[in-house]
Amino acid sequence: MPIASPVDELTRPKRVSERVRLALRDGRVVLGRSWDVEERDGVVHLRGRVGSYHAKQLAQELAKSAAEGCPVRNELDVVH
Repeated sequence: MPIASPVDELTRPKRVSERVRLALRDGRVVLGRSWDVEERDGVVHLRGRVGSYHAKQLAQELAKSAAEGCPVRNELDVVH
């Protein structure tokens, strides 16, 4: 198991919602119009609008990976 450096501990986002937000932004997924990530009661909620069902599915998979075990609820709306 790799040992985290002090720099990693300082720069790694502490909140699950922030990790998910960064993963979606950096994952090169074109989510389209507007979206947001919110963490409430231990559940990560994806909200907003995306341009395709593919983008919605991809966002969910990236969010699950970044959430590290926290449940993800995909509330993204697909608008064409």
